Amino acid sequence: EALMPEFKVTVTNIENIEDNYYLLKSLGKTFHKEEIAQLFNLKIYEILQSTKLKTPSKAAYLIWKNPYMTIGSDTFIHKILHEIGFINIFIDQKRYPEIQVEDLNDAEVIMLSSEPFPFKEKHIEELKEIYPNKKIMIVDGEAFSWYGTHIAKCESYFKELMAEFNSENL
Repeated sequence: EALMPEFKVTVTNIENIEDNYYLLKSLGKTFHKEEIAQLFNLKIYEILQSTKLKTPSKAAYLIWKNPYMTIGSDTFIHKILHEIGFINIFIDQKRYPEIQVEDLNDAEVIMLSSEPFPFKEKHIEELKEIYPNKKIMIVDGEAFSWYGTHIAKCESYFKELMAEFNSENL
């Protein structure tokens, strides 16, 4: 509000792909780059339509450790997971709830985000001690949580991720 008398201020609340579409459209209009904004929107749509699981998979997406924290159904990350075919086992939760390691029991895959907490291979090993038969992997947190144009820049990442899952489920 203090900047508004001197500057154009834009406040965003991006919760889903539709919100992201309108954000890019608005920014395109603001900066007289409507065509580029539309190309980004089309690319994002194409990526999310072409990179889907053949078989839905129950997933837990962890963003923090000590305490473990995950994502609820009202987050952008949840919407991206859903778009590409993952079923968030914490769909009944909101925002970023704290969980216990036992709460991961229903997950087929446990995704450890590279951000905001920098999960590493040692964290995979810790969880493998408890869940030796689950797929546990580090995922690119930026690809799942950075809205705007970033998804369009992650095409190769999503294609490789889906190829890995789809080849396992043949």
